[in-house]
Amino acid sequence: MTKWADYLISHVRYNVNHPHIDQVWQREDINDKITNGNSALRSTVVSNIKAGLKYATITKNSNGNWDFGQYIIIDRVNGIDYIKTKADNTTSDNLGNLPTF
Repeated sequence: MTKWADYLISHVRYNVNHPHIDQVWQREDINDKITNGNSALRSTVVSNIKAGLKYATITKNSNGNWDFGQYIIIDRVNGIDYIKTKADNTTSDNLGNLPTF
């Protein structure tokens, strides 16, 4: 398996108002292995991306294997950094339809 990114996000946790992700479940992508992972604050993901680490989304398919989703970017709107799969100039995080934890 080709390495997709430094970290792969498989699940999200939203804040009380729901449009903002406050935590993610990130898994390390180690060439031919994806780790079980751990929770990480949204601010940690933002800092890591700014430091040059690559993030992407993943989902489990019906065979129990991981499928690559999309690369994650930072979209700065009104002075706030949001984590998204595409820049859309809205004030919400958007990593697709990842399950919550």
